[in-house]
Amino acid sequence: MNLAAIIASFVVAITGTTTMPVIDYNSTTTERVAIIREINNVFEDNAEVMKRIGDCESDLVPEAKSKSSSATGVFQIIKGTWESHECTGDRKNYKDNIACAKKIHDGPQGLGAWSESFKCWKKTFKVE
Repeated sequence: MNLAAIIASFVVAITGTTTMPVIDYNSTTTERVAIIREINNVFEDNAEVMKRIGDCESDLVPEAKSKSSSATGVFQIIKGTWESHECTGDRKNYKDNIACAKKIHDGPQGLGAWSESFKCWKKTFKVE
């Protein structure tokens, strides 16, 4: 069994999900599992979509920073959006970033806040 298969089995056992994000070997597996678990806890019914959005936006890397804007963190939240949703903490802290993403998700903009990466995460939806 290769390393990716072992990690995938571990993530499924810990998170209860069959969705495996792309592994970023610069981030520890333990941190990635914690991020996935936090997204599962915060977003519940929409966790699969939000995990995919986080993967598309930042490869689930809390320290990710856009080169062309102030977008930062797992969900690449720009400073103005962070402030307008009265988010607190540090955008590079995955728990703070996920909490802010929940406020954005539940607000009027909803998933539209991540429309720039829609081509990447739209495959999360199943069409019947």
